[in-house]
Amino acid sequence: MMEGGFCLAPPCAPRGGGCAADGGVSCLGLWKSVSVREEGRPRHPSVSLCSTPPRGAQGGAEKRPPPAAKTQPPPPPGRWRRKKDACATGSIHLSTIPPMPISAKQVRFRYPKGPRVLNDISCTVPSGQVTAIVGPNGSGKSTLIRLLAGLRTPASGNITLNSQALESIGHRDRARSIAFIEQRPNLAFDFPVRKVVEFGAHANASDPSRVKEAIERFELKEIQAKPYAHLSVGQQQRVSIARAWVQIAGNPAGFLLADEPCSAMDPKHAQSTMAALKTLARSGIGVGVVIHDLTSASRWADHAIVLNQQGEVAAQGSTADALAESVLSTAFEVQIRRHELANGQCVLIPEHD
Repeated sequence: MMEGGFCLAPPCAPRGGGCAADGGVSCLGLWKSVSVREEGRPRHPSVSLCSTPPRGAQGGAEKRPPPAAKTQPPPPPGRWRRKKDACATGSIHLSTIPPMPISAKQVRFRYPKGPRVLNDISCTVPSGQVTAIVGPNGSGKSTLIRLLAGLRTPASGNITLNSQALESIGHRDRARSIAFIEQRPNLAFDFPVRKVVEFGAHANASDPSRVKEAIERFELKEIQAKPYAHLSVGQQQRVSIARAWVQIAGNPAGFLLADEPCSAMDPKHAQSTMAALKTLARSGIGVGVVIHDLTSASRWADHAIVLNQQGEVAAQGSTADALAESVLSTAFEVQIRRHELANGQCVLIPEHD
């Protein structure tokens, strides 16, 4: 009797990998006994993909050493990779390569039969930070955030996620890495609030407990049974953010991109929403937010991208540098003053003539 071990990875496991002992990826271990002998000799050599036999397996006749492991190419950046050799340990542990940003390089975009909206845009939404995208009306903020999410294709230039061209990433893999929130989300059917929040779990097979967490965090418990279409715009925005939270909160290499997510919220919920996005960023997730409130951008963002009326990047960098008075005054074509408060925060307001 000769023992051969086979380790089968499920469809959700990484290509080239075997089974996973952690990281939320499960596997099916299939052990098979092979007993084919002819005149006292094996008819076929035993095949062993994992040299560690199951507990209780008994040795038999002559044991042959496992074949030399084939060298696997390294996984693309940001994807799961094996931490230890499976044939040496009998199990595979998963870790991630440090995440890289979403970047745009020399991007141009124009709508059909319309003027050019973005001109040679080069910018970055880094991981682990809140990035505010600000600028005057018509400067291309919403267009830029949709390009970064892969919802539009630039006329020229390129957008990359973890150094990989965004357009080359399939829809399913993209949904695992990027959650997007529209300014005014629309649904084709009138689902109840809880069902809309649960939609976020489909991309990453999220822990069901995260749905409950999101409903409580964004104060949706009292309205979770209501039809989505019956809510105010501000409430719909909170539901959409809760859905995105479920989709991306468990992926520290992911990104959440939002187009004015708090534009219709009251001050209480706008503040708690921005605090929630800050919490995501502290967990390693990159957050990009189009925002009109310059004071809120200065308070909550770590990094800022400022667009001018010509659809160009006027400045980008830390909020202290990018949201400087001189930069904002030039971009918005009105004098903007920065007022420091006693609590260390600041207020950015236009100066009256």
